[in-house]
Amino acid sequence: MSRDRFKSVRELLSLTLALAVLGVACSDIDPGPVTPPPSAGGGGVGGSAGSAGASGSAGQVNGGGGAGNVGGGAAAGMSGGGAGGGGGADNPMPTMLSQTGLYSDVPSKALATGVYPFSPTYALWSDGADKKRWVYMPPGGKIQTDTTARGMEFWQYPKGFKLWKEFSRDGKVIETRLLQKLGDGLKDWYMVAFKWNDTHTEATALPDGELNAMGTQHDIPTKKACEDCHSTMYDHALGFSALQLSHDDAAGAMTLAKAVELGWFNTPPPAAGYKLPGTEVEQQALGYLHANCGMCHNSFSNVYTTKTSMNLWTQLDHLASPQTTLAYLSLVCDQWPGVNDKQTPKPDACAAGHAKGAPMDILDISKAKRIAPKDVANSAVHDLMSLRVASTDPIQMPPLGTEIKDDAGLAALEAWINALPTE
Repeated sequence: MSRDRFKSVRELLSLTLALAVLGVACSDIDPGPVTPPPSAGGGGVGGSAGSAGASGSAGQVNGGGGAGNVGGGAAAGMSGGGAGGGGGADNPMPTMLSQTGLYSDVPSKALATGVYPFSPTYALWSDGADKKRWVYMPPGGKIQTDTTARGMEFWQYPKGFKLWKEFSRDGKVIETRLLQKLGDGLKDWYMVAFKWNDTHTEATALPDGELNAMGTQHDIPTKKACEDCHSTMYDHALGFSALQLSHDDAAGAMTLAKAVELGWFNTPPPAAGYKLPGTEVEQQALGYLHANCGMCHNSFSNVYTTKTSMNLWTQLDHLASPQTTLAYLSLVCDQWPGVNDKQTPKPDACAAGHAKGAPMDILDISKAKRIAPKDVANSAVHDLMSLRVASTDPIQMPPLGTEIKDDAGLAALEAWINALPTE
């Protein structure tokens, strides 16, 4: 198959896999009240409304802007970043990165006040791209950690909360993605990628995405592809969570302890955070599955409720040992209920003689067992992670956002499989 043909098929997949494989949304999640976008002329999240004059202020706290602009007046809309993670919000769909409040000065990459860099403990594979990430909490904003029975591992973010992620490939800064919470409901998000210009002085929103951007193999996703992937997770944010922030980092970077110190939670998690159990081999495999598979394979996603019962998003009350994690139970234990037994109580431990590999729900796409201890060749998860094919049967995992298999991730999974005891 030619590369052009491969690309065209993947474009089609990006439009259909959300329905066929990922699901368009977490159908069992109550979206809550949906807050309409701010009206024209409003200021930034938490900021004052901008004046309607032609030169509206670009420096107000949180980027109050003039009417019809974001982060600045009619004459200065592109350059007005404003303080406090600013950017005005009178236009909830900014067309330029400078309008989002990430930088106080785009060419120098000076971060706006209140914007913090952060790194997840376990990274999502993106075909080897280098990534940088930032977060902004609006003044007084609180992450809800106790509003549902879903636990600390499923956060709900406040209106005005923002996440950015920058992608570089082959020495080129290519795009920066924005996730911005527009309201209090679980579906009130605006997501789009911004492509940088050649001089790296500005980036422009690309709702339709772009294949092989800047002459590299990196694909900028469509706005719809962003939504399809993120909609499988409760309140849609992926890498900014309790487990992923549970680490020490450089001074100034956001960690769980720093977020607790800043009062970002209505009920704070322990500042010491959370750690995956087991040996380094077990931690790396479980962390990889969490970051790369758990956003779709979790008990609250449409994938779990309609397709397969794998549960790979780490549940923080199941960390006593590797064998009590949901990833182990749903991959290795043959007592784990199948796709037709969603209401069956889940085991808290795998009884003796049952760590033989959980059976696949869909038998015609790969091997019979999800993970077969000490048998990489007959482990379906490893098989599907090894694929990079433009097909839906069998289908590569993850199904979107990657054209190159992750050799390091596969090696981590292989080491774990080979270390599992057979019974």
